[in-house]
Amino acid sequence: MFLLFTEILLFSGFGEGQDFRVDDYPALAVMGRPGLDEDTYYVSFAGDFGFSRRLPSEEVIQKHLAFESRLFSRFDLGVINLEFMLPGMTGDESDKRIDEAAIRILKMAGFDLVCRSNNHALDFGLDGIKYNETRLRAAGFATVGTKYGPSYTWSAGGSKIAFYAFTDDTDKEDPEHAVLTTAGADLDVLRTNRGDGNFKIALVHLGSAGRYVSPHEREVVNRLIDAGADMIVSTGSHFIKGHAIERGKPVFYGLGNHLFSEQSPHSGGIGMYAVAGFESGRLVQMFVVPFWNDVDNGKVGPLDEPTFASFKRDFLDRSHQSSEDRYFSDPVLFENFQTAVASITISDIQNIKVRHLKYAVLILINNYPMLSIFIVATCVLLTILVTRRLLYAVSRHKNVRVARRLD
Repeated sequence: MFLLFTEILLFSGFGEGQDFRVDDYPALAVMGRPGLDEDTYYVSFAGDFGFSRRLPSEEVIQKHLAFESRLFSRFDLGVINLEFMLPGMTGDESDKRIDEAAIRILKMAGFDLVCRSNNHALDFGLDGIKYNETRLRAAGFATVGTKYGPSYTWSAGGSKIAFYAFTDDTDKEDPEHAVLTTAGADLDVLRTNRGDGNFKIALVHLGSAGRYVSPHEREVVNRLIDAGADMIVSTGSHFIKGHAIERGKPVFYGLGNHLFSEQSPHSGGIGMYAVAGFESGRLVQMFVVPFWNDVDNGKVGPLDEPTFASFKRDFLDRSHQSSEDRYFSDPVLFENFQTAVASITISDIQNIKVRHLKYAVLILINNYPMLSIFIVATCVLLTILVTRRLLYAVSRHKNVRVARRLD
């Protein structure tokens, strides 16, 4: 009955695309009534957060917190992805300052649950994972995404919402299997419902270099649905992507950055909070709240009306169930592909997977249609040449055998 009720709400489109305001912020309804209800419990999800080399100015931090802390006072649980690990274990004074600033920002803003599963989780090895876990928990945060905190259960209004976190990949080897990934037995934590929740939310660090959903992203999302996820929130793309309903389950495919020390050329300086509302364990509402995160230029806080209108167009456009052609023909994906090829290293080549080669061919074909003719013609020509060469070799081998018999 619960699943039927949820799917009716999701597919009804009630409230979808309607604007409203949450205090200083313009917001966009995705499902359910536009606005906040007193009897609804709200969970807010933010994207990639962290500082690898430098901190924003204190003026920018305080300006951001002045808005964000007011906004988060309206929500009941705040979830964020710690993209760059706390580096203070190095003993370097600047790294210690990054630790202090990151923890202070998260606490003052009102975050509660920190996701630890992403490609940078092993930047400081296993000792770094243990250090981050200890430091965050000592500061009062719950964590999820490693073997030290594989799931988290939140009780609200008599119901239990279970959270899990996975990453599609890690930049460094993980012989201890400390970080939960989307491959293998790690998904058992979701299958066996260790979080003991009425509703299961999977956080996944997955994003791609394109603004639309890639075949691989959809494949991983379907894997999470098969494992039992009722809702999926994806981080990893440093720019906003859309939302979708996959097999009756709501999916946010990319939240963009939160406060972050590295900006993507295509991020546009905008991130968003995805907010889910629950009543008695039932998902009854979803909306997004965009915000400025252009820390390099000191631009943080709510969007103005023209920028919000532009965000709305982009978000709804990227939320359409698009074909693979739309993903591979995305000019932003092509630009990112060119940048990646120009800066490729030996270690990058060693990490190339079969799907990367397939994607490279499809990107080229979709951006240079004439290239497809050339590729097909080349393949046909090579096939003919190889076939002729093999037939010639076989024929020659037979002739040699016959000649030897005659001798």
